[in-house]
Amino acid sequence: MDILLKGINEYNYGGKLAKVIKAVNGSNEKLAKKIQKKQGYKTSEIKVQEQYEAQYLKLYEKITKDLYAGLTRALGLKIMKASDDYLPFKIKGKVFYSPETGIPLTNKEWRSIKDAIAKFLGYNTETLQTRLATEQQSLGAILQRMESQGVRIADITKSQIDGKVYQKPRDYKAEYKWSQEQLYGLDNNIERLGNNITGINDTLRKKIITTLNDGISNKMSKSEISSNLLFTMEGMNRDWERMVGYESQSNLQYGYLNTELKFNPTPEEPIYMQAISQGDACKYCKALLNGKVYILTEDAGKIGKPTKDKYAEGYTVLGATNIGNKPMSYIATIPLHPYCRCRWVRSYPKEFAELEKDISKK
Repeated sequence: MDILLKGINEYNYGGKLAKVIKAVNGSNEKLAKKIQKKQGYKTSEIKVQEQYEAQYLKLYEKITKDLYAGLTRALGLKIMKASDDYLPFKIKGKVFYSPETGIPLTNKEWRSIKDAIAKFLGYNTETLQTRLATEQQSLGAILQRMESQGVRIADITKSQIDGKVYQKPRDYKAEYKWSQEQLYGLDNNIERLGNNITGINDTLRKKIITTLNDGISNKMSKSEISSNLLFTMEGMNRDWERMVGYESQSNLQYGYLNTELKFNPTPEEPIYMQAISQGDACKYCKALLNGKVYILTEDAGKIGKPTKDKYAEGYTVLGATNIGNKPMSYIATIPLHPYCRCRWVRSYPKEFAELEKDISKK
């Protein structure tokens, strides 16, 4: 006897399997109840998402290392930590000052440094916003389709899906045959990412100039200036890490939910999504998300609105964010906040309710 189970994922398999057991062997009530009892929330993170994030972090770290090494060389400073041979960073090949003498730079020379840093950062991060957003939304789409086929996506690694994740919007669009309108959220996220990266680069440039200026004004030694410069770079890597964590999560969940909507076989039925939180989730995630079921929609007018559906707490709106919201005003979206590691999974509350009703009759 062959049995085909559809719409299986790691969170609904218990209920579906119990239903099969009941259909095949109605007398096996004990086993059915045992499976139903074990059906609960898992809190494992997604390995492949972590691997992609580590890749983005390493890339920006290399950019800042190259910038630091180039600056120290161009300005005649001492490299504090440099075991590798980094790419050269040049400011028209000129050493502008000697920190030991404290001779100030001219306005023209400062502008040259600012322009050179801005050009270096811009050139090396120019395509990052498109790559990060497209890769993560593409990854979300892949994971949704794998999960719907019964694959435990928490254990998927980058090597298992090499060649399936797209970096360019046109390839992503062609694979899923989506219109430009259906990729509207991707364009929005790329633009937001671009603004964030520009902001980080501008902040870094300003902090570098301030560090150098303070070094000259206070007649610091080369080693002191180099040490402060290195500290500045490392601080910006932490800012980059925070941004990548949020944007990676935001785009992956967007790709996952967008695929649920676009490939929904029964559009007349509501799409129920259950939020799953990590074991160490914050109180806001535990209160608003963990275990809660929401109806997925693209209608922005549903944000924060109640629903009469007895199986759902309310709505989660594709593309909605809590950017600018205070904790007391959070809406049900993932990420709920920076560093949020919750995620959505497809839920079938009606089926679970019917199953529990059947088992209780035994």
